[in-house]
Amino acid sequence: MTGPMTIFARIIDREIPADARRKIGLFCNIRQERVIQAIDVDTTYATPLTYHAENFDVEVLKHFDLPIEEHTGRRRTDVWDRWLSFDPVTMIETHADAWRTLDWLHLECGKRDEFHLQFGLRILREPFTTTLSGKVDRSAHQYDKRNQA
Repeated sequence: MTGPMTIFARIIDREIPADARRKIGLFCNIRQERVIQAIDVDTTYATPLTYHAENFDVEVLKHFDLPIEEHTGRRRTDVWDRWLSFDPVTMIETHADAWRTLDWLHLECGKRDEFHLQFGLRILREPFTTTLSGKVDRSAHQYDKRNQA
């Protein structure tokens, strides 16, 4: 798609009429539902609520191909399998020959990392140990204090 996927339109003193949204959609070659009104709010915390009222969150989620069904929460195995193909833990075994060409591998993170990388390190440690056992020198370390950039 070369054109816009969503248009944020703004009229200061009133709501955008449905007919105007339809015309904007036609002119920009997008569906009327993707013409979202950008509304002034008192605080930034109100912004997600106003976009939710415009169904913007629903439109965005349509493009993520999430591995769960929106209304039931059931796993969509076809999408989940595709996501797993990019999972670092899965890729350890899939690309084991490439990992074995390394001379050394070191992984580290904080024990209380703001992005929770410590859990990823713990998950990665076991498959790396099994896959690279005796072939690659490796180490993993978790720091007590959060690394400051």
